[in-house]
Amino acid sequence: MNYCKPIDANTAEKYNLRQLKADFPDVSFPKRILDGSLDEATLNERAAEYGVYPYNVPAAPVFDAAVEAVQEGGILNNAGVWTLQWLVVPLTQAELDNLAANKKREDKLAGVLFEGVMCSAEAEDMWGLISIQGYVASGLSVPFKFNNGNVLVLTPSNMAAFQEVWVPFRASFFS
Repeated sequence: MNYCKPIDANTAEKYNLRQLKADFPDVSFPKRILDGSLDEATLNERAAEYGVYPYNVPAAPVFDAAVEAVQEGGILNNAGVWTLQWLVVPLTQAELDNLAANKKREDKLAGVLFEGVMCSAEAEDMWGLISIQGYVASGLSVPFKFNNGNVLVLTPSNMAAFQEVWVPFRASFFS
């Protein structure tokens, strides 16, 4: 349960039962108030005796995460029911830049596209590709499973083109 303490008739601040105990050090509260074993109605009634009330937390509103964020607003009294308010706010330029950088990083981690297959470039992929080079060089076709779960059939006819795409992409992780 979420509790608040009114600042005035319309607004309140978050509050918890430990704060209640600290604010009233001379009152002996039963352990059941703090350990959660007291039924909700009785607990709310006892807390109200000290000016502390439960508040509702509605579902956060729908927003466009590419340009907006949701923040907690204040706790307002709406016809006798204390309710947390949500604010949809525009992202700051720094937050937008951070999102763009994260997207670029995530896109890079997804891999590089070759012959319609997204080929990841993790260390395990590198070691696996090194281990099959001899098989492909000897004329065999090898279905190689990348760490991202995708499979590319490497053949003597596509291996050089694959390496021209994949090796620089893998190297870009270190530059």
